[in-house]
Amino acid sequence: PQEKTLTTNDSKKTILKRIQTIRKLFPKAKFLNNHTGSKFTDNQISMEYLFFALKKYHFHFLDSKTIAS
Repeated sequence: PQEKTLTTNDSKKTILKRIQTIRKLFPKAKFLNNHTGSKFTDNQISMEYLFFALKKYHFHFLDSKTIAS
């Protein structure tokens, strides 16, 4: 994992803060994608936390669907 990569061990607060930082760094961005593997996107709780943060900071999630689930 790269520095600041989200993991399934991250809390809702940690994920929210990371997405807030991304919004500040890229104020015109509209989409985010997970390029670090499928473990995170296969975890329902982690994805719920992420979608909460994405909605709050006006991002859309683009999934490359690398696994069936």
